[in-house]
Amino acid sequence: MPRVRIEREGGRWWEIAVGYGKIQIARHIFTKNLPDAFKRAQIAQPDADSVSLMKKLSAEEITEYNQLTGREVCAIALVAAYDMEKGADKQRYVDEDLPPDVADEVLSRVREAMDAALPPDIKKTSS
Repeated sequence: MPRVRIEREGGRWWEIAVGYGKIQIARHIFTKNLPDAFKRAQIAQPDADSVSLMKKLSAEEITEYNQLTGREVCAIALVAAYDMEKGADKQRYVDEDLPPDVADEVLSRVREAMDAALPPDIKKTSS
């Protein structure tokens, strides 16, 4: 599933790439922006899954994490859009023109690709 086309009514579309390189970059983005509280909890409970550790974060920490990771991941995954000029700044497009529902779908598709790329023994413990 390296390239995916997201379509909406009225002929609107967005194309994203979720190949190996993009997955590695997305993993880095998700990891580097983890709140310190999450990292401390992970050290204290190395066998805990990510979902239970995220539940220990404050709403502000989760909001900041989502804002930091979402913008960056959408920008690296986005390849083209029906209304994006060739050579346009993708980060600017994400910030100013990408509809929120499309951004949510982009993030969902990237996460699915990341999960699909995990070896089977890691998948059992990651969610």
